Amino acid sequence: MRAIESNRLFALAQNVMRLEDLRPVLAALRARKIEPIALKGLALLSTVYASDPGARTMSDLDLLIEEENLTAAEEVLLALGYARVPHHQHTFQGGRGPTRIDLTAEIWYLDSKELASFRERALSVEHDRIRLRIPSSEDHFLFISTHAVVMHGHMRPAWKEDLRRIAALEPDWGAIATRARRAGLTIPLSLAIERVFGDDPAAAGVRIPEVVTQGASLRGLDRLCAAFIRQVLERPETHETGHLLRFLFRGGPMGKCGAILRHLFPGIEFIKRRYGARTTTGAIAQGAWRPVSTMVHVSGYALRTIALPRKKRGELS
Repeated sequence: MRAIESNRLFALAQNVMRLEDLRPVLAALRARKIEPIALKGLALLSTVYASDPGARTMSDLDLLIEEENLTAAEEVLLALGYARVPHHQHTFQGGRGPTRIDLTAEIWYLDSKELASFRERALSVEHDRIRLRIPSSEDHFLFISTHAVVMHGHMRPAWKEDLRRIAALEPDWGAIATRARRAGLTIPLSLAIERVFGDDPAAAGVRIPEVVTQGASLRGLDRLCAAFIRQVLERPETHETGHLLRFLFRGGPMGKCGAILRHLFPGIEFIKRRYGARTTTGAIAQGAWRPVSTMVHVSGYALRTIALPRKKRGELS
């Protein structure tokens, strides 16, 4: 019990320090007419963890910025003394914590129209005298579910607790199911619910309609896809997992082709930030090697994913 209480006090102290670091950042962004939307832990501190802020640790502060304001937001952070984190495109570190701030201009599964609707549904809240905009409960439940299952292929304990607490708010499950279906994310959503609440959410005290929890009723290719992801979720979290699963759930052949091209051949600025290349020549050379290294990593990951169940079957026979 003492260890648990000690961890809570440490998380609380860290969260207080990060929120203090956030105050001047938000003020400077708003001076430039930029109003970010907080995501994940930062957003949840003001709602489901408001009465127990030490129960949720935060490795960074996630801010959703409009695409046209992304460069200006980066300039704000640099002017406040934040530095770019090497090998990350829009992640900065600074403040007293030091605090890491991760800027993003997109939600990977939303097109521009759906992203605009996501922003319009955002709520204004206040926590510890800090005014924030946060996603609606429905949008956040879907976002965290797919962030865990698709982006990471792993359900961390913090994300499980996030989803449990959002579910306790009794969100509009019909809206969640509709948005998941529209984005082609019915399978990840149902698997996230399965990982958090088991096969029978009602037994866990959560009333989720069957239209949302349809993992057991999947057929054909959807059933095979769900079985593959369940296997992935049992494995340790790896960097390659997110790339593979995001590709799997990209919409249609054209979407998948576009995702492959963008991943294999990103822009020079991305290469410089991702690999720390200091010159354009170095970035071009690194960019030429990227398709080869990517295929090596993906092939190795696929072989390991296939080999593991075979090995287990051999151990059981």
